Amino acid sequence: MQSAGPSAGQQIEVREDAEANNFIAHILDGDPKARVFVYCGYDHVLKAQVYGNQLWFAGRLKAKSGIDPLSVGQAWTVPPPVGLPEETTLAAILDHFRPKIPIILRDAAGQPVCLSIAKPALDFEVLHPRLSEVDGRPSWLAAAPGRQAAPFKLEEIPAANALLQAVPQAEAANPAVIPADQYPAPLNAQEAMFYLRPGNYDIRIEDENNRHTIGKLTV
Repeated sequence: MQSAGPSAGQQIEVREDAEANNFIAHILDGDPKARVFVYCGYDHVLKAQVYGNQLWFAGRLKAKSGIDPLSVGQAWTVPPPVGLPEETTLAAILDHFRPKIPIILRDAAGQPVCLSIAKPALDFEVLHPRLSEVDGRPSWLAAAPGRQAAPFKLEEIPAANALLQAVPQAEAANPAVIPADQYPAPLNAQEAMFYLRPGNYDIRIEDENNRHTIGKLTV
């Protein structure tokens, strides 16, 4: 169980320590040689202190277990959605190399280059290419294996800043369920365009006041 301290710094301290302890207790204690892929966001992947003397999940796991995890960064190196400004250095790199697939940069000695943070915290960073949209959605989503276009006609116009969500029906009763696909509703949207794997879904609208189901969709 994770808990939180009274200040932001203490909350990070307690949370990251709990994450590492949970990982060790539920995985490594049972199988010390387990090979595990951990997908985490932003600073949780950092395995060394780089600012604020804060040690995050990967760093705490390394200190507690003696395992030096292979830390791969992607948070900074993904181009923003179409129409939003790009970070200057990332834009320059993408303009120069014009990658069509994800790439890793290496220096003259052949060592991976980390662009956003000090090298000890990450082993390398993956740079992703710019992608155009498909039906108003990211093309990586449209190209994801197993997903297919699933349009849904909207009988009500979503409020400003609302999210359109497709939730697996088998999990819809769980208030913490993660949608299989969701995105901000376009202004005056009359159709939702999801990319989903085969299955049965509840379609919801969530805004700052509530969320409610507006129909069902079978893919």
